[in-house]
Amino acid sequence: MLGLIRPTRRQLTELRGLSIPLVLLDPRSDPGGELASVGTTDDQGGYDAGAHLAGTGLGRFAVIRGTPRFRFGKAREEGFRRAIAEHAPGAPVTRLDLGWGGGDLNATIAELFATDRAPLGVFACNDAMALSVYPAARRAGLRIPHDISVVGFDDDPRAAVASPPLTSVHQPLGQMAARAVALVQELRARGGEHFDRVELPTRLVVRNSTLPSPSPLPPPRTVT
Repeated sequence: MLGLIRPTRRQLTELRGLSIPLVLLDPRSDPGGELASVGTTDDQGGYDAGAHLAGTGLGRFAVIRGTPRFRFGKAREEGFRRAIAEHAPGAPVTRLDLGWGGGDLNATIAELFATDRAPLGVFACNDAMALSVYPAARRAGLRIPHDISVVGFDDDPRAAVASPPLTSVHQPLGQMAARAVALVQELRARGGEHFDRVELPTRLVVRNSTLPSPSPLPPPRTVT
């Protein structure tokens, strides 16, 4: 079982040539069915984040994309943008780029509020980037969630203890790892050339970094 890998074409060929049961855990690029993999519903998670922010009545948004542009980051952004298009049609979405480990957003946040003081909804493709909004907002004299509503992705331990606690899309890492182990055993038993892509569902955990929605969250969309 391999995790944190962005397989190249050459690596995929070499891994298949090993002829051993092998599963990729949340690969950073798409193995294209050439190897079995386990992940989460990244697109659905991004969609749920966007639907939640739009449901609070916000009229403008920003998405913080991770760099480099990994497979799961693209899926999360696409889901978010689709939700905004459906639930807040015509609302602007500003694209921001930041490293996956987070960074300094002071100038970026200040610029977003320099000419427009309307409340802003921010979706970041992981929690580290979402938490980078907090010090930038404080420096600009902005309040979370009243001026900036923030949603992250991962629901890592820092989300619950942030001030205010961070709304985040939970991905079931323990269950993903367990499913990967089970899938290795299934491959050992059956062999063959059919390789599964298993996705476990995400879940939006709403905390105080976003305003309450005046209307219920739309039911989750089915991902096929």
